[in-house]
Amino acid sequence: MMLFDADQVYDLCDPDKRECFCLYGLSDKTWEVTAPEELVPTELPEPVLGINFGKEGMDRTKWLYLVAIHSDSWLLAVAFYNGFSLDCDQRKHLFNLMNDLPTVAEVVADHWKLDDEDKSTEDSRTNTREITDVSVQKFAGFAFQRFHLVELVHIESRIKNNDGSQQSMS
Repeated sequence: MMLFDADQVYDLCDPDKRECFCLYGLSDKTWEVTAPEELVPTELPEPVLGINFGKEGMDRTKWLYLVAIHSDSWLLAVAFYNGFSLDCDQRKHLFNLMNDLPTVAEVVADHWKLDDEDKSTEDSRTNTREITDVSVQKFAGFAFQRFHLVELVHIESRIKNNDGSQQSMS
């Protein structure tokens, strides 16, 4: 649905407006660009604030790709929030279902045929980190962008060490 609404989303995200806009995915499979409700604790995780401010000075396609990455992060946060009450097998089933689908960023990248140079946001985060083959195989097929995977691998290694020592996440 997002690809058909890309022009509308781009036009609604006016960087001259002072409000911090968010891109919300709705239950009817549509998207809405709006400011979050102020001072109201939310029931669900909030999407990234201020997508309209990052637009100024960016190439349209790269900006839409960045918004897609932020949308993936928000969708994963909502999935983890909803998965909290599930048991291990139910969570595994939920995330297996998610893995069968492409991420929003993958759909956007495929639509605009982005090459590796255009994915500078993703690459800048992964160039400075090492990922072992074992860790990558453990999460193979998981529908994150690579930088989400790297963060999980580093968190996993901190949990495994669990010796109380402070370790850098980078």
